[in-house]
Amino acid sequence: MRTEDNELLRKVGPGTPMGNLMRHYWFLISKSEEVKADVYFRVALEVK
Repeated sequence: MRTEDNELLRKVGPGTPMGNLMRHYWFLISKSEEVKADVYFRVALEVK
């Protein structure tokens, strides 16, 4: 992965492209104290 692509995908702060995308589609579905710490999902991203 190119350095530029890595930077684009990993920076999720306010005003960044990925941050804006996440904030556009993010939905709160439970309170953080309701989430079990041992539950997680593996996600793979492919940049073309």
